[in-house]
Amino acid sequence: MKVRRIIHFLKNNYFVWIALVAYIALKCVVNPQPVLTFGKNGVQLGFFNFKENPPQPTTINPIVEINPIWKMSAYQINLEGGASLSPLSMDRQGVLHLMGTDHLGRDVMAGFICGMEIAIILGLLVSVGAGLLCLLMGSMSAYFDRFPFRISTIELILWVAMSIACIVLLGWSLIGATNIGLWIIFFFICFVTLWFTGKYTYKKKYILPLGGFNRRFQEVFQPLPDLVILLVLMAVFNQIGFWGLVILLIFLRLPSGAWFIQGRAQQIVVEPHIDQAKAMAIPGHYIIIRHMVPLLMPFARIFMSLTAARAVLSESALSFLGLGPTGEWMSWGTMIRIGLANFAIWWVAFFPIIGLVAITLIFRIGKK
Repeated sequence: MKVRRIIHFLKNNYFVWIALVAYIALKCVVNPQPVLTFGKNGVQLGFFNFKENPPQPTTINPIVEINPIWKMSAYQINLEGGASLSPLSMDRQGVLHLMGTDHLGRDVMAGFICGMEIAIILGLLVSVGAGLLCLLMGSMSAYFDRFPFRISTIELILWVAMSIACIVLLGWSLIGATNIGLWIIFFFICFVTLWFTGKYTYKKKYILPLGGFNRRFQEVFQPLPDLVILLVLMAVFNQIGFWGLVILLIFLRLPSGAWFIQGRAQQIVVEPHIDQAKAMAIPGHYIIIRHMVPLLMPFARIFMSLTAARAVLSESALSFLGLGPTGEWMSWGTMIRIGLANFAIWWVAFFPIIGLVAITLIFRIGKK
């Protein structure tokens, strides 16, 4: 049964796999490192190296190397080879540049692949993170609206304290003071503490208003425009890192996603099989995970596809303005800014614009 689900998932997302295959093929053409290196100390892949300036040397003793057709970096300046070459031109060293070069002699195709790497990583991280959180928030809100979740006084104090700690940790993440490992440790401690406290405490007289909090959260943040919030936060937190940008984009997508998932979950929670499971004294978390989440997955997948496309466009808009952690990298937004600043090198902006349109359509069509 699980194998059938995996095959069905891959079959319905073939456009996304086409994008990944195209990316791998492009990395085999232009890459600052060997595509694949076999050595005595292990194997090293030359993928997702968009931040390497200059390219880092291999860390293993190579025995066999598979090199790309053109070994060059998106940040490699080559003024001596003839700057601002048009597509399908050769420089003075006889190197062919399929997409031309910019005003500093940097290869446009290498920059295009670098921007594709950033778009794929950011789109997948934001879509998966926002999709899982919205799935959890929407299903829990609908379930505990119908079956209230009662807690004790100690649990109420812990919920408030952990919510404040989460807000503080989120602020640290925006300035790059935390990493993903600290978040994992924090949620693990929260889960263990709440589980232990809920199991061994009694006199549960308070109702945890998960559904009401979810609705208030949606009503406050859903009408706010994403780009304006991003610009304000980028101006306030000028040290925001890549993970901070990912967390921020996830946070901005939570209101609309939780609203969408919760509406579907409210239709599922009144189904007879939910009442039967509740009558059999099955725990609420098991009902949510086993009986509600699988029915909500098709709707979550639609939201994740739209979120990936929106995240890529938001990152490109910020890098076009020179803001955010990707403003200093060779992303598609940065290349569009360089190309539009000088129409004599129009090809620097043309190819990233085509890439943005293509990957946005791929993410949107991939939901069907």
